[in-house]
Amino acid sequence: AALAAFIKQVLAKEVSDVTLSSRLVNSPVCLVAAAAGPDLALEKILKQSKGGALKAQHVLEINPDHSLIRALAAHLKTDKSVVEDAAHLLLDQARIAEGETPPDPAAFTERLGRLILMGLTAPVTGKSRKKTARKGKKDSGD
Repeated sequence: AALAAFIKQVLAKEVSDVTLSSRLVNSPVCLVAAAAGPDLALEKILKQSKGGALKAQHVLEINPDHSLIRALAAHLKTDKSVVEDAAHLLLDQARIAEGETPPDPAAFTERLGRLILMGLTAPVTGKSRKKTARKGKKDSGD
């Protein structure tokens, strides 16, 4: 819950809420329409039509059982700047999964580069990264 609150604060201008998901299993995040907002599919259709731009804020759902989200929760206590970068990347990841592009590709690549470098320069442990990332059951549609 502390991680969701922190991510909501970081992404306050971009999402209406950040909630813990009970539907996600393999994916760390997804975007859903706000309760009072338009459906994501309708928004895409309007965006593609001539002059139909609908800019609604969405809800970012995070999977509290995903290894990435758990690792971020641990970093929240030690390095909030990493969690800030990751919050923006997770939102962009959710956008990409919806067929969108990140609104600021330059910032996206900078953040991604920083986190990749951090991962490559971190001490190697005996745990297999592949096993950690693949935990969980199959999701339907995520």
